[in-house]
Amino acid sequence: MVDCYCKRVLVVNLLERENLAGDSRVNEQVDLAVMHTLWLREHNRVAADLARLNPTWNDETLFQEARRIVVAEIQHITYNEFLPLILGKSTVQVHCRMAIK
Repeated sequence: MVDCYCKRVLVVNLLERENLAGDSRVNEQVDLAVMHTLWLREHNRVAADLARLNPTWNDETLFQEARRIVVAEIQHITYNEFLPLILGKSTVQVHCRMAIK
């Protein structure tokens, strides 16, 4: 099992019953807390897969490589699924200079 820094990013403060994350709004916006949790778990899943495939990598390498993969997933979803729905495919194609399926 991978013991990465990423497992300690989102913790529960038992005294105040608040979530701690990289964004102070996490306790005000439930949707934001859900997204943080979702992507944290995806990062941990990717890191575990990478650790299994590359047993010689140290924790920092696993963290950074998993981070790159998850960032690419977020970008793919944003530019290929979210923005075309919000702005329209033609607007995204013109302004992002990319082909939308």
